[in-house]
Amino acid sequence: MKVIMWLGIGLLLQSGVAALLWLNDGSDSAVTSAWQVQQNDITRLALSTQSEEAEQSVALIKSGDNWTLESHPELAVDQSKVQRVLAQLSRLSMRFPETTSQASHTRFKVAQDDYALKLDLGDAGQLYVGNTPAFKQVYVRPGKNDEVYRVELNRYDLSTEIDSWLEADLLSLDEVSQIRVGDLQLIKREESWTLRKAGEELSDSLDTDSLKAALRTLENLRVGAVSQASLEVVARFEAGDNDILSRYELAREDDQYWVRKAGIEGYWFKLSQSEFAALQSLSDPEQLLVADNPQQGALEQTSD
Repeated sequence: MKVIMWLGIGLLLQSGVAALLWLNDGSDSAVTSAWQVQQNDITRLALSTQSEEAEQSVALIKSGDNWTLESHPELAVDQSKVQRVLAQLSRLSMRFPETTSQASHTRFKVAQDDYALKLDLGDAGQLYVGNTPAFKQVYVRPGKNDEVYRVELNRYDLSTEIDSWLEADLLSLDEVSQIRVGDLQLIKREESWTLRKAGEELSDSLDTDSLKAALRTLENLRVGAVSQASLEVVARFEAGDNDILSRYELAREDDQYWVRKAGIEGYWFKLSQSEFAALQSLSDPEQLLVADNPQQGALEQTSD
């Protein structure tokens, strides 16, 4: 009888230990995340920052299956980047808060009037993004909550600069085989370039190194800062292949350099000085000619 009793006690103890272990192992998963946002639920992504000068913001909205800039719908947005950011936001895990005190919001830079970044996700809610405690980690606070959480999030992707959301190759051309400026044409045949004026090929040689450097600049052109200012065009050219040519216009204002491309009228994109110089050479192809050296020709005749 005693043996049976002790066996029963042993079974009860084992069951109790097993239950405690299960509760301990499942405690984390049993806590529901304070952030329950699905990627498909987000139809608006507005980002704003605060500074001593002014607030800076950018907003993207979902239109059908694509995303566009709310203020500049004509500009092509990098759809893959938007999806990457939305995926990060939908995966945020907020289970155990760093603090639950409203008084600590300013310290973590997630206060309603003192934040590093604010995300407005439309019907999906708001999110205040604060200080960065570690690489790809930030403190965040859901808009209606007092709790502050430490989450995995790449702050670098959350820029309020318009150009950071645009397709990087918006201005570039895949392959250039023709440049045209008025009656001047630079034409590529196989691997060599020739310059024609009014349909006739010029006999002088081309500085192919400078030409190739300028073409590399055009083919690898990346979007810079955007401006809708009224700027004076100082140079223009058309570039492309035999079927389609795109018009480019250049402008300079003080120490800033700009380019715009046909099809994206009304928008100038910032260039570096070296990019501007390279593209400007394409607007005057005769600068790329290398005249024959008469002294060299005389020496060759003397040697004969």
